[in-house]
Amino acid sequence: RAKCRKSVSSRNRTMTLHGTVTTLPPSGASPNNKHSNKLAKKNKNKKEKNSKRNVRHVVLHRGGEGLGFNIVGGEEGSEDIFISFLLAGGVADSCGQLKRGDQILAVNNTSLRHATHETAARALKNAGVTVELTVEHKPEEYNKFEARLHDLKQQTSGTLRTTQKKQLYVKALFDYDPRYDDGLPSRGLAFTYGAILHVINASDYQWWQARRVKPDGTEEVSSGIIPSKGRWEKKQRARLRSVAFTAGKATNMDTNNRQSTLERRKKPLSFTKKFPLFKTKTKDDKSEDGSDNEPCVVGADGDNSETRSLRGSGEDLPVVSYEGVQQVSVSYTRPVVLLGPLKDRINDDLIAEFPDKFGSCVPHTTRPRREYEVDGRDYHFVTSREQMEQDIQNHLFIEAGQYNDNLYGTSVASVKTVAEKGKHCILDVSGNGIRRLQVAQLYPIAIFIKPRSAEQIREWNKRVTEDQASKTYERAMKIESEFGEYFSGVVVGDTPEEIYANVKVLIAQHAVPSIWIPNKEVLPSQLDKRHKSNAMEYD
Repeated sequence: RAKCRKSVSSRNRTMTLHGTVTTLPPSGASPNNKHSNKLAKKNKNKKEKNSKRNVRHVVLHRGGEGLGFNIVGGEEGSEDIFISFLLAGGVADSCGQLKRGDQILAVNNTSLRHATHETAARALKNAGVTVELTVEHKPEEYNKFEARLHDLKQQTSGTLRTTQKKQLYVKALFDYDPRYDDGLPSRGLAFTYGAILHVINASDYQWWQARRVKPDGTEEVSSGIIPSKGRWEKKQRARLRSVAFTAGKATNMDTNNRQSTLERRKKPLSFTKKFPLFKTKTKDDKSEDGSDNEPCVVGADGDNSETRSLRGSGEDLPVVSYEGVQQVSVSYTRPVVLLGPLKDRINDDLIAEFPDKFGSCVPHTTRPRREYEVDGRDYHFVTSREQMEQDIQNHLFIEAGQYNDNLYGTSVASVKTVAEKGKHCILDVSGNGIRRLQVAQLYPIAIFIKPRSAEQIREWNKRVTEDQASKTYERAMKIESEFGEYFSGVVVGDTPEEIYANVKVLIAQHAVPSIWIPNKEVLPSQLDKRHKSNAMEYD
């Protein structure tokens, strides 16, 4: 036993731990063990006492702008919840009692220890007007947390490179009412389709902070929270998964008859091998109110765009949220493109009511001129079909089609001629025509008239049959899905008169010298799930 104690004693030595010199006692010295245990217990109690002394109770009164701070942490309940940012001038910043690096221990006596990020955000959102926070300042733990995030970002820098932009301007491609968003952590910002938003912080996984931009280019003072691109598109894809395509037939209530309709339309189509851009009009090609249309255009590959978009699962359907935009000045009067039901009627009404503000351009055709027709007034008559085909291939036409073996088209030059007269050129083109106008740097005011249902279409036009109304509604929904990103705005209403009034208001709002056009910048999208703990909630 003496030898054993001696052996142990001979191993007594000193070592440095974090700069403190500590003598390690022999493992067999029980009195020292008791002393060490007593000392450790004393230090633990002292630490807990100091920790309790550092715990603060802060009462905030929620204002119209929310609580004004961000939180991070709570990944799967294994991380503490920290305050990572105080919004300048916000409630939390003004009270002066909260700091970056404060751990939130409780909200209104509800413990947030081991809480998930979602639980913490929900507790803050539902805390009411008067919010009591139990916090403790832990800068060291918070800095370690930030360091881990930094290391993670370094490992995935390729993924994050396009997500670090803090500010950007976007056009909203959907309506948003925060009252119906259950997951919103704080006061949301409502907007409608086509609204221009200044996103002042786009670094979050789920939420962005933004301000609305007025038609005159100035910004509203107050800001709010909007769903991020990644959050909104993920939510919409989840909704679209309920749209099942079985044997080429959609089962969704908005599309359950669409495939059979398109198949009937597709069979009689004939495409010219030499010029596959065109399709021949058939008896089933009706306008939105049941009347005959002029020739229409399909994709350059000869495939019907409506049929093409029905292929695949819900994951393949286009989901849009925001479009990056930039402000530019224009010196021309912008063309106007209306899509959806009532467009023909409203186009005619605009020209009839405001002949000095709206006009139509003269189309081109290879059809022989009739006796009563005047070249340049009724049509630009083209004697060489080959020349017109070549001009179309050279992108000199916004849109072109074939009808009764004759080519018809709307040229870029014709649109510019109307614009130079100070008039809005009313164009009856497809969604693809909007895209070609943008390529030609003739950015149109594109307005989609959105029906609420097939029944509403029948109310607008009593002569339309139930089957025609159903087909028209299906086509309208297809247009919105496929070309929504090109719309300047979406108009809804109960009556044709109300819709016409709303269209005029929307045109007036966009008939300004400074406009917002798409840019090529990639918007911050959904981050890897591991970055979720870095989410910032504007509470």
